[in-house]
Amino acid sequence: MQKASPKPHNVFKWSALALAVSAVVGCGGGGGDAPAPAPAPTTTPVTARFIKGPISGGTAVARVPGSNTPISCGPTAADGSAVCNVPPGSGPLVLEVSGGTYCPTESLVSSCSTTPKALGNSTLSTIAIPSANGTFATATATPFTTVALMRAQAALASNPNANLNSLFANEYTTIANLYGLPADPTVNPLGDPNSRAATLLRQIGESTGATGIDAAIQRITQGQDPDLRAPAAPFVPGPEDGVPAPTAAPTAAPTAAPTAAPTAAPTAAPPCPTGVTGTVGSTQTFTGPNGQQTCTVTSTGG
Repeated sequence: MQKASPKPHNVFKWSALALAVSAVVGCGGGGGDAPAPAPAPTTTPVTARFIKGPISGGTAVARVPGSNTPISCGPTAADGSAVCNVPPGSGPLVLEVSGGTYCPTESLVSSCSTTPKALGNSTLSTIAIPSANGTFATATATPFTTVALMRAQAALASNPNANLNSLFANEYTTIANLYGLPADPTVNPLGDPNSRAATLLRQIGESTGATGIDAAIQRITQGQDPDLRAPAAPFVPGPEDGVPAPTAAPTAAPTAAPTAAPTAAPTAAPPCPTGVTGTVGSTQTFTGPNGQQTCTVTSTGG
């Protein structure tokens, strides 16, 4: 027995349903909702290195200028570095370290050929400035950036409307020109162990006691030689700083003084005539045929 053909309205119903399913699949139906956007970062990393020799085991912090609340960056690594995770949009930041130890010869503490020294209560600091997209380049803190920041903060206290970034840049440029340092304060001064910066840091380390480097920082503040073994005088680079001693200008032969012409001896007056008396050898004046004349007494009788 033959099955009856489907009724026309049933064929239309199933065809419409198939088209609807096809349309859903073709539009991505069944794939679920679009993925949610990644959450915005809650912190921005800032890397800093703290160099006298590399400060190992120091306590590093970041501060927003004008805020007394430090952001902990943890202890510094063997190479003197630390990473500070700060809120997005932070900046500029003051980065500083206290405590820890360093090698006077600028090597790592772990390979120091002499006794490491403690940073003690001294502090090394610098400033970190964000780029346009909010990220930070690696900042470097040395005794020289510490002085530049100290001077900039003092200037800012006198003029609160000034820009700390500009003040720091100006102060560091002055110090860099005086001591022959890299123009960029973020440069690692130990990248070239023979550089002026590395030489000066070694001199500071070798001349300071175990209590810190405040005395050397004070000298830099005053533009003096940071090597405490040298006199406290204005800094003048010499051979010990990797600068050849200046060549002395040739000394000119002394010019002989002009010889004075000899002075003619005065002509003696003629003997006195008879009648002119006086002490023998004395000069007398008398009236003669030619008026007033001078003569020399030759005898007591004239």
